[in-house]
Order: sequence, then structure tokens, then C-alpha cells
Amino acid sequence: MKPSRPTGAAAAIAALALLAGCGESKSDKAASKVCDARSDIQQQVTNLKKMTLSSATTEDIKASLTAIRDDFQKIAAAQSDLNADRKSQVKQANDAFKAQLGDVASTVRDTKSTSTAQQQLQTGLTQLADSYQKALAKVSCP
Repeated sequence: MKPSRPTGAAAAIAALALLAGCGESKSDKAASKVCDARSDIQQQVTNLKKMTLSSATTEDIKASLTAIRDDFQKIAAAQSDLNADRKSQVKQANDAFKAQLGDVASTVRDTKSTSTAQQQLQTGLTQLADSYQKALAKVSCP
């Protein structure tokens, strides 16, 4: 018995949809995840750089730092699926930015006075933005 035209057409459409989803390689998918995370880190750094002690709450700062941490985890999880050249580039950039983030967090955490904290926060966030530009912004994304 021959399938009816609508059933045959539906099967063909479903098969094409399945094939279209298979077109992206594991490496391409990983690169896309890295680029999405990199873009979010850039947005979080921009948000942090705009903050001051008078305009930001501790929750605002924590939320941005948590988002950056989560993005680092996404990048780390995707690295193993990247091609060798891209994997090396992403690892170096991720490590450099992560170290700078740790330095900024330590400086701000160790500051005792409020006036010094504001200055340290602004300096640290400027350094973080510069570090982003030197490290993660160099990771090529389409």
C-alpha cells in the first residue's frame, strides 16, 4: 500500500529537518558555546565597569561575577571539543582573564576603607575591562 501524499511529504520534511540539524560539527557547536559565553562576559564586564559603590548593590556585583564564573565554566566545558588551534587560543585567553579577575576580586575584598574601596573597585574594573580586551576579545567569533 502506497503512503498518501501528505504522509509522504511529512516524512520528507521530517527527514530534511533531521539532516539540517546534523550539519554543525562538534567543534562548531563548541565554538558557538565559547562565543556565546565570551559575549556574555563582555556584557558583564561592561555592566561592572559602569558600577560605582554609590550606584551598585552587593547583589548587582555578585550577580555579574557569578554570571562570569558560569561563563568560564561553559568555556571550559566546550574547550575539549574545539580544534587544536582554537582550543589553545581559548585556553590561554580564559586563563589570562581568570587570573586578572582573581586579582581584582582580591584587591577589592582586601580593601578596608570605603573611600579606598571605591577607588579600588573602579581601578579593578577598568583593569578587568582591559584584561578582557587583551585576552578574550581576541578569540575569534563569527
